[in-house]
Amino acid sequence: MLIFLLGGIFLLARNNNNFLKNLSKNQTVNTSKESSTPAPSVKKLSLREICLEKIKDLPPPPHRYENTNTLGTLLPLYDGRKRFPDEDKASACETKYDFFKVREQVFTDMGLTYYKFSKSINANLPNYPDLLVNFPKKVDSAYEQAMKLKGWERKTAYGEKYGGLPYTVFYKEDGIYKMYTDVTLGGDDFMTTILSVIKN
Repeated sequence: MLIFLLGGIFLLARNNNNFLKNLSKNQTVNTSKESSTPAPSVKKLSLREICLEKIKDLPPPPHRYENTNTLGTLLPLYDGRKRFPDEDKASACETKYDFFKVREQVFTDMGLTYYKFSKSINANLPNYPDLLVNFPKKVDSAYEQAMKLKGWERKTAYGEKYGGLPYTVFYKEDGIYKMYTDVTLGGDDFMTTILSVIKN
């Protein structure tokens, strides 16, 4: 009986020792597998993707608008050779804001009136002083203030035109990137902002 009992104890001890060895071996294998798994790589964004991301931070027009559309575009031609000497290191994207269908409300937003009543013909006519002079001046001033709050520096004087339309250029540096924003006001119809990102 004593011999049988001692034999059982010996058998249990040997099996338990084998279990601990196998457990230790499995843990070593699992640790080795985990340590050999490569860390996920971070996707490197292209200049175009960076441009489309950064343009989201530009302020919208200082008044309501009907709709907006953003897409990649060509680099601006205005002063292009000076600003973009190496086109391979630059990319541009554009957001267009349409507001022709809500132009009366747009002028109200800016403290102006789109129509003026004419007693001579007993009808409303476009208020040309506001349309041609006051509206572009007020939009320009308000947009410049919004850009300054985001760290942009104005590079063109008020009254600059390109393609017959009011044209404004802003500049900013952001880490390894130089950036230009070209703003065009298309009267009571639209406004476009073209962001150009240049890698130093």
